[in-house]
Amino acid sequence: MITPIGIIAISLFLFTVNIEEKGRTTNSECVVRYAQMEYFGGGIMELRKLESFIAVANTLNYTEAANQLFTTQATISKHILSLEEELGVVLIDRTHRHVKLTAAGRASLPYARQMIEAQHQLKTALASQQLQAGMTLLVRGIPTISSYQAFNIVTTFSNQHSDIDLNFAEAEANTLVPALKNGHADIVFLRLFDSQPIQGLTVLVESSDRFVVVMPKTHSLAKRKSLQIAALADQTLLQLNESTNLSAPVFDLFKEAGIAPRIRYSGQRIDLILEMIERGMGLSVMMGHSFDLHAYPELTTVPLTPVRYSHLAFAKLQNHHTPAADLFWAYATQALAAVNHSNSASID
Repeated sequence: MITPIGIIAISLFLFTVNIEEKGRTTNSECVVRYAQMEYFGGGIMELRKLESFIAVANTLNYTEAANQLFTTQATISKHILSLEEELGVVLIDRTHRHVKLTAAGRASLPYARQMIEAQHQLKTALASQQLQAGMTLLVRGIPTISSYQAFNIVTTFSNQHSDIDLNFAEAEANTLVPALKNGHADIVFLRLFDSQPIQGLTVLVESSDRFVVVMPKTHSLAKRKSLQIAALADQTLLQLNESTNLSAPVFDLFKEAGIAPRIRYSGQRIDLILEMIERGMGLSVMMGHSFDLHAYPELTTVPLTPVRYSHLAFAKLQNHHTPAADLFWAYATQALAAVNHSNSASID
């Protein structure tokens, strides 16, 4: 079992090694500091005892030392006696009316001071590291995030908060919630269906989407105002695969209708599917806002009925808070509220 003293020793040693890695000290200094710790009697003295020893050495007065450390003279005496017992030497000469250090006390004092200083440096380094970690923001989003308002929110936030180190990347839909749980993301932007559980997540909905059928404008079904899934029974389909989180809901639609879909292609690239549709290789059931047809003027969409909605949303773990993540969440909430207000005003 590691004692509290042992934990302090390990922390201080790791701290000095970490500093060496950043070029602020040397390997020899690390060895010296470790040797200093070992000097104190085959184990590391409790730092409160060292503080008492240093205070007495500085003031040569037990009462003043107690006042400096906001404790009692009895506690100071107890710390000194305990330290002397552990070291097996006498540090303070008490044979005369005036307190003075023994030779062992004078030899020990520089090392005691360095250990206390190392403790202060450790606290400072940890506080700095925690502050830096708190200002790093890991955001992951579905590959089609650029089609949604969320993309503008992320980029605008980054431009307005240069003090935050933003790490933003696309990720396959089936990896996003695990990324939150294993600490690889603070915030994710994902697609949720009504049937999907969201326990443990705080969700900020950006917009809703629905399934449409993408096809050439010349297709026999292109003039329909809407389509039921049964109309696709004899159609060849080009679909996004299971990694996109859209495969299972589409297959569920066919299963509910008692139809086995005819899948010609399954993949991750929407642009490739759109090119294949344009070349007459089949149709595709997709979410209506997940693509842009401006580069595909020969294609069109027909809404699928009954309507099956999905929700595009930012999500984070309910109990996960960092300064950067909380700041982004507040910013996104405000930005989406402003967008919704603007849309409502336009409708009115």
